[in-house]
Amino acid sequence: MHLDHLPGSFFGPSTLVELLQHRAEHQGDDTGFQFMSDGERIDSTWTFADVDRKARAIAASLQSMGLEGERALLLYPSGLDFIAAFFGCMYAGVTAVPAYPPRRNRNMARIESIAGDAEAKIALTTIEVLERVQTMIGETPALQQIHWRATDKWEQELADQWKRPDVHGETLAFLQYTSGTTGKPKGVMLSHYNILSISEATGKIGNVKSYQTLLSFLPLSHMFERTCGYYTPMMWGMHITYARSVSQLADDLLTVKPHILVSVPRIFERVFERIQSQLAKAPTIKRAIFRQAVNT
Repeated sequence: MHLDHLPGSFFGPSTLVELLQHRAEHQGDDTGFQFMSDGERIDSTWTFADVDRKARAIAASLQSMGLEGERALLLYPSGLDFIAAFFGCMYAGVTAVPAYPPRRNRNMARIESIAGDAEAKIALTTIEVLERVQTMIGETPALQQIHWRATDKWEQELADQWKRPDVHGETLAFLQYTSGTTGKPKGVMLSHYNILSISEATGKIGNVKSYQTLLSFLPLSHMFERTCGYYTPMMWGMHITYARSVSQLADDLLTVKPHILVSVPRIFERVFERIQSQLAKAPTIKRAIFRQAVNT
């Protein structure tokens, strides 16, 4: 499969591996991802070349374990470590299985169900999350059978040992599972072709531009956020900044000043309610100016 268009090139990528490698080759020094974690400033910045190298390092480690063709649980908070691990799986020919990292014992039942259904051989996460769930893993026999690895401290020199996997457009890229709130989590199979075609279409419908910045704040374990706040910006060469939290979103919006913010309706309703409560205390002229601006 080849897409009709990729900004800055005359070809369309057939896999997510080709997509990132194109960005690394042609926009290697461009900022691809940023993360806010301390006060009102950007804490970490990765170029497309940085992501490519980190992905190759993780992929080389997975390949050395003989995991090509297997499934890997991804248990990360939203942020740059998830980005590296996801593409590390793509670069290794490993099927990614994203899931929200557990916080309490009851969350482990969902993780256990997903891991069993996906037949995951390894779970990738951060040192912080791994330390938090060690006790819970010890209380869950099925999860003890999985190899657990923290990727945020893996040696970057491993990148030079990476070998290109045998992947193509129809290769399974990841399994997306439902929340499990109304029953056992159910998985959906998505190929490289699925993601690239959706990303291209989303970018065209949204009329996105490569110079634009997107502020992401929803969990990257959710398919909606990854599609609109990860895959699509990658396809179109945009800059992505990950906000600190929903509660700090208003401050992060002022700092980043993004062109695009993708959200669910409830978040916009909360923003609107906050604005209305502030307007109620404002002078009549300010209320009139605001309503005129909204209606224009």
